[in-house]
Amino acid sequence: MPATIYKASTVSSVEFGAPSVTGLVVNSFSRSRSADKVELKDNDGDVVAVAIPPTIGELTIEGVVNGLTPPTVGGTLSLTGISTTGTVIVNSVEETATNEGFKTISINASEYDGTMTAAS
Repeated sequence: MPATIYKASTVSSVEFGAPSVTGLVVNSFSRSRSADKVELKDNDGDVVAVAIPPTIGELTIEGVVNGLTPPTVGGTLSLTGISTTGTVIVNSVEETATNEGFKTISINASEYDGTMTAAS
């Protein structure tokens, strides 16, 4: 059951809890975006132009396995419940299981703008 949220009139909207992902009970989710900055310097070393290429997102999803087949490192990841901007490629997968706990999985992936497919 979702949480009931109470807010002051000064708060326009807030979100509570982790997103829903098919096959996982999500414990935590994080997303960051960054871009490599390319600078052009003149002969005095002064920056005269800056280019910012498209950003790359980093996703980390951790949760309890609930029917999810672990993704393949280097493969693409399709997520339901989390909107993405393009192609998500899996960087690493870590599975953990103990005799006193639930099986968990941690997925780290990079999110690229635009749709890409594997070259043959």
